Amino acid sequence: MPLFLNLIAYKMCSDFRNNFGVTSYFSFLSSLIAHPDDAKHLRSAHILCNLRGSDEALADLFHEIGPDLMFAHPMYNFINAKLEKHYKTKWKAWFAQFFEDHFSSPWVMLAFIGALTALVLSGIQTWYTVLSFYQK
Repeated sequence: MPLFLNLIAYKMCSDFRNNFGVTSYFSFLSSLIAHPDDAKHLRSAHILCNLRGSDEALADLFHEIGPDLMFAHPMYNFINAKLEKHYKTKWKAWFAQFFEDHFSSPWVMLAFIGALTALVLSGIQTWYTVLSFYQK
């Protein structure tokens, strides 16, 4: 942690010309992590590497340093706006929850495709049966 604080102090020096990229990135990560489960998701996606032990300790670290950081890079504002827009579309969340609940295994997906194929073929067979009855 002292290395991290030294890096932030170095980036925030007034005689160092920068665009606050590092501090903006850590501020962006701090805005993403509201709960230890968020840290767990970022760790499982290989965005964060947790050397502090638990996800709760990592979330506490970002809550501790987050308010003191500068959020100055415009790229993160754009990403934050896109994340908010994505989060506010409820049908995507419902769709993702449906797939996670009902298609958690590849075998379930294969069974669904088989059942859908059987229904389509049954419909085609019924159509040709009705069509041949009226053509006589």
